[in-house]
Amino acid sequence: MALLLPATQLLKPVDEILTIFLTLLALTDSAVNGAWRRYTLLWIVMGVMALYAAYSLTAVGYNTAYAIAVDYLIQLKPFIAFAVFMAVGPRFTDTDRRLLRAIAVVNTLTAAIISAFGNQMVQLLIMHISIVGITAVISFIVWLLCSVRPDGNITARDKATAFLLLALGLPSGRAKFFGTCVVSLYFIIIYMRLRRPMKPSRQLLTAITVGVLVAAVGWNKFRFYFIDLGADLRNGGGIENLARPALYAAGAIILISRIPFGSGLASFATHASAEVHYSKVYYEYGLNHVYGLTPSQPDFVCDAYYPSLAQFGLAGVAIFAAFWIYVADRLRRIRRHLPQGQALFAIAWIIILFLLIESIASTTIVQPSGVVAMMLLGTICSLAPQSAGTTSNEYQS
Repeated sequence: MALLLPATQLLKPVDEILTIFLTLLALTDSAVNGAWRRYTLLWIVMGVMALYAAYSLTAVGYNTAYAIAVDYLIQLKPFIAFAVFMAVGPRFTDTDRRLLRAIAVVNTLTAAIISAFGNQMVQLLIMHISIVGITAVISFIVWLLCSVRPDGNITARDKATAFLLLALGLPSGRAKFFGTCVVSLYFIIIYMRLRRPMKPSRQLLTAITVGVLVAAVGWNKFRFYFIDLGADLRNGGGIENLARPALYAAGAIILISRIPFGSGLASFATHASAEVHYSKVYYEYGLNHVYGLTPSQPDFVCDAYYPSLAQFGLAGVAIFAAFWIYVADRLRRIRRHLPQGQALFAIAWIIILFLLIESIASTTIVQPSGVVAMMLLGTICSLAPQSAGTTSNEYQS
């Protein structure tokens, strides 16, 4: 958390180093304390990715062994962070909470101040203006998580402070940020005030309403890429904005044509598929001529997370969905059986929807901020009771 901003530009390898450390921690704990079962999810995730690495090296061969190894680590980062934190189950003391909240405030204020000095300063220190909004969201989540009381309540003062931190992300001006704000307002202002679970019909209506509001704040961006862009291209312009729609279209074609395992690691829409070594897939699908996706200027190759799922095929998409279903099941048990369940459930779903919204037009989930978000989500999921009749107060240690 303390290195969240430096990791974006000044200390880029931090999240990879942390991932390796967490893996070594799990191996050491398992070997010394016989805790192999505790890390079952970690071994499953690493095993599945290892099978994809073998498939990428032997069955398709779209990139070099080095690029595949780099992509193996990058794609694993958020899931290793989640699995290890869920297995270890860190519990925050009062001192921990004060420290984390202080770091959240410092991070958000620093990002906001940097944004006030203009785009050149932003690019120099934190790479992109969207980091301001992402930092505000992470700080908002950390503040809330550290403010949950033993009875499950969050004071009005702590909620107000959390939303002030979130408001400092407004200079980012991104539709993704505003979508996360809508989700956050619903869960903290409305959902946490409910005294009993909603009926299924009302849950569906609420989900549709929130979804419509999120879509509304993102409509201008959707129209820009998928409606206005078409008119610009017919008039001979707009070519500089074609990369993201081209990635989505090609990703869909790869999913359909390469059933069930996709094009393999380091082959499509990832950092390793272009900036480590340029993938042959881009030549095969004619993307090597698209502005921002060319071998000499691959700046927009790693521009959205969902297209990269084409690397894993329909089988990978199913595994990705199964992971979130697994997380949702743990959160359901937390909500039902823990005194703090409703608050933790709300915060966890803000994290999930933040990552899913961000993945539409960025690769936040595999970047330092995504790794931090998955750590927080893993910490919450570690509280899930093992049996339906179990309750726990372990969150407050």
